[in-house]
Amino acid sequence: MKNSNMSDINSLWYKVSKAAVGAVFNVHHAILEVILGVPPLQISSRVIAVKHYLKVFSDVRDIHQDFVISQLEEGNTSLKSQLRDVQKFLNWKSENSNNDIEPSDILIIEENDLLKLPNLSPNSYKYTKGMMEKFTEVLWQECIQNQLMNEGWPHFHRFHVGHFLCQLE
Repeated sequence: MKNSNMSDINSLWYKVSKAAVGAVFNVHHAILEVILGVPPLQISSRVIAVKHYLKVFSDVRDIHQDFVISQLEEGNTSLKSQLRDVQKFLNWKSENSNNDIEPSDILIIEENDLLKLPNLSPNSYKYTKGMMEKFTEVLWQECIQNQLMNEGWPHFHRFHVGHFLCQLE
């Protein structure tokens, strides 16, 4: 999704979300998404990109891998942003299920060097649906916390997205 399309898509998404919960008055976008239990489109898009790059890196014969590496070396900022999310996922995965990742790969992941991401063993790129659901919740929680901080909330406790409404009271 490009930023030029996102304003129209977000406007439509807001109207659909508002209708789905039966809201008559304007409700904060984040609250609607939490009520519906559906992460924001930007978060879903980021997770889909992470899954795509994990698939590309997991197969050394994938023709896209050379292109990704060349674009990274050229300094493609859009690609760097997406690969930072891959790096974030791998860091999260190594902290939460390090049995799946070899110790040598953990060292590479901890270096946070995007150019070294393709050097991991294929097993490090594997994920399950449950992992992606939990990682989506991590990204979603960060998004909500950033929104609350921007709106002037002085402090808040760490929470699960499902318990967000209880924290607002």
